[in-house]
Amino acid sequence: MADEDLAAWIAGLRDAGRVRPFRRGERLFMEGFPRGSVLVVTKGVVRIEVTTADGAEVTLALRRAGDLIGNHSVLTGGSVAAGVIAVDDGEGVIVPGDRYLDALSRSPRFMMAELRLLVTMLHDAEARLVDIATIDIDARVRRLLVRLSREQTPPVRLLITQSDLASMVGASRASVGPVLDQLREQDAITTSRGEIVVRDPALLT
Repeated sequence: MADEDLAAWIAGLRDAGRVRPFRRGERLFMEGFPRGSVLVVTKGVVRIEVTTADGAEVTLALRRAGDLIGNHSVLTGGSVAAGVIAVDDGEGVIVPGDRYLDALSRSPRFMMAELRLLVTMLHDAEARLVDIATIDIDARVRRLLVRLSREQTPPVRLLITQSDLASMVGASRASVGPVLDQLREQDAITTSRGEIVVRDPALLT
């Protein structure tokens, strides 16, 4: 969120909505619900997940303060594509979809900021697909931890489980375990229940 236009856009959305505190484990958006509102995360971490055909819940991404959620469905008019669950206690701002679209239509500057945000998210998704198709699990885990840690000062506390990490890199929990063991031995990370702390991102590359 270093882009000045994007920062101004986020600040404007906060002024246009209402504060929405949330608790750990609370479901904020339901997958498949009709288009509704946009959530601006202002504090805490939330998990984006989808449900597979066999009923398994797969983690797609983590979102933290400064991120937008629900803007895709508001822009396209489609249903909510993924569920959103609070990883820890936090707070956000709920902006009604029509108010969000109105704010975009009144400002070409903010429209461009929104486009840059969407392109960045698309780039990240494409990078993950390329990783899954071309590199081994060890490299996938390392790259994902680097991405999740970027723009933060180490040590970086990631509220993510081993199962979350496995689904985000397209691997099984059992295959991710040995990679994490190696990273702990290198003192690149420490782990505890429900979190991974990246001590030194340089050791992940």
